[in-house]
Amino acid sequence: MKTLRSFLVGLLITTTSLFAVSAANAGQLSTVSASISWDDSTFYEPSACTNYTFDYTASNKVLIADILISNRFNDKIGSTSFFGPNSGRVSVQVCKGTDLSGAKVVLDVKGSKVYGGTDDIVSAPITFLSRSGKSTATPAPAPTVYVENPSDKNLADLVTSLKSEVSLLKAKIKRICSVKPKPKGC
Repeated sequence: MKTLRSFLVGLLITTTSLFAVSAANAGQLSTVSASISWDDSTFYEPSACTNYTFDYTASNKVLIADILISNRFNDKIGSTSFFGPNSGRVSVQVCKGTDLSGAKVVLDVKGSKVYGGTDDIVSAPITFLSRSGKSTATPAPAPTVYVENPSDKNLADLVTSLKSEVSLLKAKIKRICSVKPKPKGC
């Protein structure tokens, strides 16, 4: 019975870790120790070199954090840094002529080991608006979801074999509990 419970807990942990998705809101990114926010409606294509503002908050667990804007090739278009513990506003400068396709905002936090901080990286897609108000940059592509992933086959085989083990254990428990006098725990 203990083996069955252990198996079920392990299966639950495996399943939740496989399907966990990190949700990032447009206009905001957060880690455990730092967060940034921005106003999407002010992000127009740069006409020359344009500054884009970000509000930030950082706890004492942050040693240094970088805000980067990168394109679909992960080329850095612009960046700035801030330190913790602190809050305020910073600007990232982006100049005309850079490839803005698949642009994203990245928050790269280096944690202070003294205060128990951890290193974290989170990102969210961002679209630059044209000066006429229409979106010109192609948003970052959606994550690829494999319908038939080779590791899914291995996982399916493992689940099938564990289900058969569970049914065998249930049959053994039923056989043990059917004996008279009934053993304790039946």
